[in-house]
Amino acid sequence: SEKAQDTSSSLAASRSRSPPPAADLSYQTQGGGATRVLQLFNTIKADVQKQNAMLESEDAIGQSEYENLVKNSNEKKMADNRSLGSKEAAKAELEADLQRSRQGLRSLNEVLTALDEEIRTLHKQCDFLLKNFDLREDARRAEKRSLTRAKAVLEAAA
Repeated sequence: SEKAQDTSSSLAASRSRSPPPAADLSYQTQGGGATRVLQLFNTIKADVQKQNAMLESEDAIGQSEYENLVKNSNEKKMADNRSLGSKEAAKAELEADLQRSRQGLRSLNEVLTALDEEIRTLHKQCDFLLKNFDLREDARRAEKRSLTRAKAVLEAAA
């Protein structure tokens, strides 16, 4: 019960106090604080503008470098295309030369084959002549002696 009396007396005491003063909502400057905030905003604004200018400058430089790269790439590509065209023409000419050379080689191989066959035939004939030379020589000597005897017989009979 003592507790209840303390609570009720503190409520009564708080009701008897005067109400708080009304808030002053009118605009008042507070010793240049707003000026410092404005200066801070102006500094931030200037920094942002500098960064934007720097970024725009870097972007312009980057764009210029990109355009130069594209231009140089296109020029190189055109030069490579011209070079490729001349190389393709040279390749076609070399392939035609290769075909002519292969045809010439086939012709030469045919001639060599024919000459090889003729050499073999001549070699066989030469081998036959060498192998039978002594026989033929003996046969000719015998025939010469026979002819000489026949001539002598005919001269004696005449």
